[in-house]
Amino acid sequence: MEVLPDVSQKIRNHSPDGHNWGYGGSGPAQTALAMCLHIFGHKRLAEVLYQEFKRSFVSTWQPAGSDFKTKIDITDFLVENRDLIRREEEYQAALQELKDEKYEDE
Repeated sequence: MEVLPDVSQKIRNHSPDGHNWGYGGSGPAQTALAMCLHIFGHKRLAEVLYQEFKRSFVSTWQPAGSDFKTKIDITDFLVENRDLIRREEEYQAALQELKDEKYEDE
C-alpha cells in the first residue's frame, strides 16, 4: 500500500514537497508521521511516536533516489518506546475521565 503525505501534512506540514528519507530532516519527519498514522491508525499515538520512528528507521534508509527495499520490525521499537506509549494511554484515559465527569450543582 502506498502511503501518501497529504493526510500527515494536515496534522504537521514538515515538508510541502512530501516524503524523503536517509537523513534527519523535515522530509523524513513527514515520511515518519505518514507511516505512523498508517501503522498505528491513531493520530495522537502517531504524533507521540513519529520523531522516534524517524530516528530509528526513516533517517537510516539509503538516500532518496536510491532503489531499495526494506522490512520494518517494530517490535523492538515499541518495547523501547513503551514509556511514551504508556504516557499517551494515561493521558487519553485522564481526558476521558474529565469528559465523563458531570458537574453537579449543590
